[in-house]
Amino acid sequence: MRPESLDTAPAAVPSRHAIVERLSHELRTPLNSVIGFSRVLQGNRTGNQRPADLAMLEAIRANGERLLALVEDLVALSVSPTACALPVQPLVNLANIAEDVVEKWADVGASKGVVVSLEVQAAEPVRVDPMNLSRLLDKLIGNAVKFTPSGTVKVTIERRPDRNVPERIVVEDSGIGIPRDRLNSIFEPFAQVDETKSRDYEGAGLGLPIARALAQSMDCTLSVDSEPGSGTRVVVELPE
Repeated sequence: MRPESLDTAPAAVPSRHAIVERLSHELRTPLNSVIGFSRVLQGNRTGNQRPADLAMLEAIRANGERLLALVEDLVALSVSPTACALPVQPLVNLANIAEDVVEKWADVGASKGVVVSLEVQAAEPVRVDPMNLSRLLDKLIGNAVKFTPSGTVKVTIERRPDRNVPERIVVEDSGIGIPRDRLNSIFEPFAQVDETKSRDYEGAGLGLPIARALAQSMDCTLSVDSEPGSGTRVVVELPE
């Protein structure tokens, strides 16, 4: 009597997206625990934490949040935003989305003497992916606040000259600026404006590469103009 045949079909290979999502979940879960428990201990409800203990807990929390942000950026860079874009982009109000992101970063900016503002020249709705647009503005405004020690970050929704609809979004800051010879490399993952070991600004250099990928997913173009000491101007050209 012959034994029954076994199903030897090869198992399905997980997609890159599935692998990245699983890996990110495995990293996020312990990091969220580290951050959460350090916050609980920082509360010092029993009053037995010494100042030195609280300082170490703050370092644990801050570095945990920094690492979590890096995980989020790596996931965003590994998974094409185009794959996550809506097949049919809805009509959305850019001003509402920009206002939410500006409000978030205004509080961060105020803590370091940076005024974050929004000017809306045209409020007619346009067809873009609202989630990707919000993520794009978050990267651009966050980057501007980060590299502006003090001064201003202004977001402008500019109108088309022939009709009252948005043509572009401009994020302009009065920060440290970028050397001309570095403008061609700032969209490369992990590129840093300041390459020295003792650089003053933390970060993995993923903000602008992710921003460009998000812009491309919505058929937008992204350009940067900057000079050291004169700030940076980032322009997102919207599709017709």
